[in-house]
Amino acid sequence: MNVFTHYRFARITRRSFGVGLCALFPIFGAVASQLSPDVDGLPRLASYTGTYEISLVRASQLEGVRAATGKMVYTLVDRCEGYTIETDVDVNLTFSNGLTNRVLKRYAGWEAKDGRRSTFRMQVYENGELEDSYTGKVDIAADGSGRALYASGETTTIDLPPGTVLSSQQLRSLIQAGQGATALFSQTVMDGAFEDGPYRTTGYIAPARDAGQSNEKNGPDSDVADLMDGAAWPVTMAYFPVGETAEVPEYELSFQLLPNGVIRSLTQDYGAYTLSMQLKSISPRAGGCS
Repeated sequence: MNVFTHYRFARITRRSFGVGLCALFPIFGAVASQLSPDVDGLPRLASYTGTYEISLVRASQLEGVRAATGKMVYTLVDRCEGYTIETDVDVNLTFSNGLTNRVLKRYAGWEAKDGRRSTFRMQVYENGELEDSYTGKVDIAADGSGRALYASGETTTIDLPPGTVLSSQQLRSLIQAGQGATALFSQTVMDGAFEDGPYRTTGYIAPARDAGQSNEKNGPDSDVADLMDGAAWPVTMAYFPVGETAEVPEYELSFQLLPNGVIRSLTQDYGAYTLSMQLKSISPRAGGCS
């Protein structure tokens, strides 16, 4: 569901400092009758901008990342026939050798609501220098098979297996599945922020819990209250590279999901270290079909 996109800080830190780390991050309640269906019958996602505070919650190795601070600004907008997703991540990673690495990642993508097409671009800066940049597009057939094309100097084509879904489609499918008491799921997801193609995901959606947000609907903050209203589903997801038989996932996500698609908090576990992203502010955006 990696609508928050797949941020491989570990690859950058390994290249810069030779540290053997695991990989980083794309990504709910009200009762079912309150969910607004979209044009394809899946739940509709809210249009909003959220700012998340990034921090290190665990480091299990003596070498590697010892501290992390930063923020992520995430925007999702309903564009009638599709969703646009923009993510800016600005984080400082401090290592056991005392060096600090500043990583800035900028991702923008569009995904069709029918799950058949997407376009994307990614830029990665390290300590102010552009380290990586690419654009691409995805075309998916009715059975979920298709191709992803990446352009960055050279053009790379990746075949997608049958059953592949786009990230916003997976997120909406998770919301729909969460209407049951509990749900297990397994899907292959293609996100333009996955620089090496699709990932096989497995996960579990637990029963919804009170999100602890105010239900106040009046006054200047009523739009924010609407975005944060309801109980949240606790979700855990594991990500495996497609075509590999590894028993241990490359990384794991745990997050609190509201029925409109807003994610209140997110934890990303890479084995060697774990990062937390906590929602600090949120504002609605205009979206939908006029």
